[in-house]
Amino acid sequence: MLKFNKEIRYLVQLKQKFLALLSRECGLYSTRVESQVLSWLCNLEMRVFAIETVYRSRGNKTPGVDGVTLSKENLHYYLNILREDNLLKYKSSGTRRVFIPKGEGTDLRPLGIPTIEDRIVQTLFVQAIEPIIDIHSDVYSFGFRKGRNAHQAIGELSTILNVTPYLRRKKLGTRRYFSHTKHIIKIDVKGFFDNVDHKYLLDNYPIPKKFKKVLRG
Repeated sequence: MLKFNKEIRYLVQLKQKFLALLSRECGLYSTRVESQVLSWLCNLEMRVFAIETVYRSRGNKTPGVDGVTLSKENLHYYLNILREDNLLKYKSSGTRRVFIPKGEGTDLRPLGIPTIEDRIVQTLFVQAIEPIIDIHSDVYSFGFRKGRNAHQAIGELSTILNVTPYLRRKKLGTRRYFSHTKHIIKIDVKGFFDNVDHKYLLDNYPIPKKFKKVLRG
């Protein structure tokens, strides 16, 4: 599994690119997209890549409520869990609740730590579902998306806020200034993940229907 991780990663990335193109062409909720996700979801390389992704993450030594961590010795065990027949019967475990500092103040943010099994199952679904969703997402959305970051958001804001005064364009040439007539509004949704509408997610998340109960769990 670890020896051929580069080749496996390449295969998974090719599949993800195809899923993204298919979703853009046929639509997010098309039966063709759902059928393709189903046919690839539990393929060997998708399962191996999900396990390897969690194994190489920073949290692979952080246990959930079962106290289990991920090591080279137990990687193979999880391949069987991700088989389609087992995945259909999968039941998620509880999460271990810890509190971490929130920002620079004294406030604490609750954090739920899933078990290794749950993390691997989540990663498997993300691999197949993320490409078909991301292709339809807002071009100006930069948070928590693969290949996007805060620096890109700053660059986009700089482009929007930069202006060249009309009356001085000939004198200034290509020199630009920040606009004083445009504003940036910062909004923070308090406890967003605690208050997100689960029913909406279940009704609208484009996960194959036969695996809806896994998402519900």
